[in-house]
Amino acid sequence: MRSSTLQKLLIPLAAVALWAAGGVAAAAEAPIDELRAMIDQVRVIERNLRWERYDVKQLTEANKTVANFKIKATTCITNKEAELAKVNAALAQLGEKKRGESAEVIKQRWQHESERAAIETRMADCNALALHLASLQEELDKQLKQRLEARMLLKGPDIFTVIGRVLKEPGTWLLDSGRYIKKNSWLINQAVVLDMLWMVSALLLGLGIGLWLRRAWLPAVRQRKWPKTAGGRFGASALASSLHEAPFVLASLGTAISLGILTYKIDPLPLFSALAYGFTLYFIAKLITRIFLDPVAPGQLFLDIPQPVAQPMARRLRTLFVIVLVISPLGNTTIGLSLPDFGQSLAHTIVRIILAINIVWVLWLFRYLRGVKRQAWFRNLLSLVLIVAVIADLAGYSNLSGWMFRSVFGSLVAFGLVMAAAHLVRDLLVGLEYGGTPLGRKVRRFFGLRDTEQHLSGVFWVRMLVTLGFWVLLAWLFVLIWDLSASAVQDLNHLIMEGFQIGSLKIVPSRVLLAVVTLAALIAVSSWLKGRVNHQLEKSPMERGSREAVVTVLGYSGVLVAVLIALGVAGIDFANLAIIAGALSVGIGFGLQNIVNNFVSGLILLIERPVKTGDWIVVGGTEGHVKRIRIRSTQIQTFDRADVIVPNSELIASQVTNWMLRDSTGRVRVPIGVAYGSDTQKVKEILLKIAGEHPEVITNNPGQVPVVLFMDFGNSALNFELRIFVRDIDHRLQVKSDINFAVDAAFREAGIEIPFPQQDLHVKNWPGLPKE
Repeated sequence: MRSSTLQKLLIPLAAVALWAAGGVAAAAEAPIDELRAMIDQVRVIERNLRWERYDVKQLTEANKTVANFKIKATTCITNKEAELAKVNAALAQLGEKKRGESAEVIKQRWQHESERAAIETRMADCNALALHLASLQEELDKQLKQRLEARMLLKGPDIFTVIGRVLKEPGTWLLDSGRYIKKNSWLINQAVVLDMLWMVSALLLGLGIGLWLRRAWLPAVRQRKWPKTAGGRFGASALASSLHEAPFVLASLGTAISLGILTYKIDPLPLFSALAYGFTLYFIAKLITRIFLDPVAPGQLFLDIPQPVAQPMARRLRTLFVIVLVISPLGNTTIGLSLPDFGQSLAHTIVRIILAINIVWVLWLFRYLRGVKRQAWFRNLLSLVLIVAVIADLAGYSNLSGWMFRSVFGSLVAFGLVMAAAHLVRDLLVGLEYGGTPLGRKVRRFFGLRDTEQHLSGVFWVRMLVTLGFWVLLAWLFVLIWDLSASAVQDLNHLIMEGFQIGSLKIVPSRVLLAVVTLAALIAVSSWLKGRVNHQLEKSPMERGSREAVVTVLGYSGVLVAVLIALGVAGIDFANLAIIAGALSVGIGFGLQNIVNNFVSGLILLIERPVKTGDWIVVGGTEGHVKRIRIRSTQIQTFDRADVIVPNSELIASQVTNWMLRDSTGRVRVPIGVAYGSDTQKVKEILLKIAGEHPEVITNNPGQVPVVLFMDFGNSALNFELRIFVRDIDHRLQVKSDINFAVDAAFREAGIEIPFPQQDLHVKNWPGLPKE
């Protein structure tokens, strides 16, 4: 680092020292000792930078430290700005200086002005510190970038030079490699028979336990009936695949544990230990791949991946795992270290070419996946990066090639695991919201929801939040995998935790996210509470309409409380609610009239209850049963099973016929015609008898007994009308149908004719006929 640059960085340090000595608080009003320690640490970092004592790792740690100090200084500025705004507001309330002010006002003005001067001084010191740290961080980033570039662009021998050296003296370096292995081999020089017996016993023990688990439990898993949901398919796949792979996983795990105990102090790592560790990780990775892509029966694919694509993808991934987990680590063992530099370089190049071919193969299998077909740019970009990585390795840039391979492979693994977890959680939440899974139905019953038509409030927001959380997690993993600078990570973290300013509005993403979580949780709790209250009220003598009104008001009150609490968590200042209310009043005056009208009408319906759930009503051209009353609209189900949404304002402002307002009884009229010449008294007796025998007809109430009226002499029949009262008007049509059937049967038995309209035609003259 040049001395002139450091001098520029050191200029503000004197002010920083004065700032600490004067007791100026940084973020969260840090104590003076902490501030002095921070400044001392900054001086040490600058001194080491001046003498170029840092390597890449130390530069990264120093960068993180400076970025953290910068966040504290920035927070200090934000806090002081807020304090300054309060003091200025207090001074504004006092007004301009005037002669003859009271002593109390003069004292308050002097106190506020003194506070303002102190705050401005401290804020200026915080600004100076922040600028100093920003310059220091910029220099750290610059040096770190230079070091990384130097490391990445470090050129070794290209592939042609390497192959030439390998072919030049193959016998010499092969003999040297053999001598090195013989000299440093743990198996040859240090292992004893007891060690070998211990290793073989551990392998056989793990293999035996795994075979016993497979034989004892896998048949039971195959006989069990698993749900067809994604969760059920995942459970079957996980259990069956785990039992199927148990012998390999447990055998390799036992071997790895035994060799780890025997060789943990040996350096370099023995070949057998590296193979045991590698195969353990490989079999675990293979198990995960089998669960998600190639499950053992009765397991089935639960991801949206076609079977012809899943199995080739599983094979390619298994090959990748062998290369990454088994073959690549061998470079740090005795066999890898025994090779000369050009031999190691050639081995790395071969492994990376095979690795690139398999990764590109997997990427191109992605084009068959639904939802990934349109993301061809991502697949093409990663393929291009791999091609560049292979070319760089062939050209001798091994460090750059290795970084590209690690980043691409890590990105693919992170993407696959996060998307699989997101799919499982999303399926679980959908089942919880609509009751499509056994677990979802159990949880819904706990919340008091019994039918699958009624969704669980709050779960939708939880589902959206979880989806967003998985995407944020994936982005964060990409940041870590691709080794972005520490300053960028710290700045991103500060942006999320401390927020950003838009005019006078400060938005803190972490608080907004927490507010959404709080809102979803409180809405879910409100839904549970509403269900429990409704369950308890069902046991009380309260009528249905009153019970539903109480439950509805309780539900909306819970949502209102949840919104207010969430706004508080998000940092909304409730002192500004008057401004928001004024803006809403303007909106109500223009575009929200109908919404507010329906809202108020909904409250009237809940309080006065002229219409209740289950009532048979007629409003406008709609007739049916009230299925649900919400705060804005009412759902009516017609007799054709069609659901009609009626705004609540229509139920208040329009004429509504309610067949079941006070009670469920109602009158039914049955018109009947008999032929001229029929015995009218007999007709009356038959009709009264039929009405009295029907169980739904009221006969014991003096004001509601069945009545038969002789209405008029019709053109073709004597017209009667049977008027009856039924106990439940909801059964009106069925009662009328039953009586019509009974009347037809009784009239046939009694010989009473039910006429039909007929006319006699008298022809006086017809062309072609002889005249009478």
